[in-house]
Amino acid sequence: MQDIFERIEKVRKMFMRIMPRMESQLIAKGAENPIANLTISELKILNIFKDQSRYKMSELANACGMPLPTATHVVDKLVKNNLVKRTLDENDRRVIFVEFTEEGKKVMAVCEVHHKENVKKMMSALDKKDQERLISTLEQFAIVMEEISEKMEKKGKEKEGGK
Repeated sequence: MQDIFERIEKVRKMFMRIMPRMESQLIAKGAENPIANLTISELKILNIFKDQSRYKMSELANACGMPLPTATHVVDKLVKNNLVKRTLDENDRRVIFVEFTEEGKKVMAVCEVHHKENVKKMMSALDKKDQERLISTLEQFAIVMEEISEKMEKKGKEKEGGK
């Protein structure tokens, strides 16, 4: 088991070293790239809107895997920057929805273009065989992480007595 921890720690350190370098190479700083001024939490919330056009705050927090107070704080910043807006449910004034503003839609369209350019830039550094290997590995990684997440969630519910 110690060998596993050592290997995981080695990979973690590699990511800690590589990610800032990748970020600086991929995320162009400046006004032409609105993503450069957004936090990971803000991007996470904005990306959720690809699935549907508006969310209740609780749904948004759940979809992002954030506690409700954290999601509320992030949405406050996005509202301040005119990227999303809060609207009241016409039938139940207690229900608040969050949705894109026109500015938010524009920013996400630009972010999508930058994302595609970044993927092309990264993949162009690899030959076809390595591209396939990378994609296959990332797919496997996502599957395994999903399984781990589900098992941990199930164990957590069992500890709580099945609540």
